Amino acid sequence: MTAVFEYATISATLPPQINRAAFSKLITRAAREWNQAMTGLAYFQPAAKNARVFFRFGTVDRSTSPTRVAQCDEETVTTVVNGRATTRRRWTITLAADQRWDVNGWQRFWGRGLDVLPTLVHELGHVLLPPHWHSARSGDVMHADLLNHLISADERSLYRGMWMASPKH
Repeated sequence: MTAVFEYATISATLPPQINRAAFSKLITRAAREWNQAMTGLAYFQPAAKNARVFFRFGTVDRSTSPTRVAQCDEETVTTVVNGRATTRRRWTITLAADQRWDVNGWQRFWGRGLDVLPTLVHELGHVLLPPHWHSARSGDVMHADLLNHLISADERSLYRGMWMASPKH
């Protein structure tokens, strides 16, 4: 059975160089990259209601990593409807509001900003893979340097194996 993760944007304000339509488009591209890699196992889609993955710009915790530019936080939420309690996990992906972000990649190439797309792909990986896990291979989307936004065939195999071995799904 495919696990479905619905997502939504909760940022009230975006950096001036990023408009909501461009940000939404990049989230969709990042989700598509993971959907292709995890076909039949996990699927990200925009939320009709009841989103479990949220995207925002805000403050990131740099206490353990001073160069951190984004983070994915997981929490367990219990809701009660008609006297029936339901517990489910949800994730908030935060991109640091104090960074210069770019939506087309050229600003990072010229050293003028961080590319949003590889960051989104990387952070979505933390929803599917063990918390705080990073690849040791520099070209992987799950490497801490956030350089790539395309999941290679051997990465796909690695991530699918990690997903299937994880008891949390």
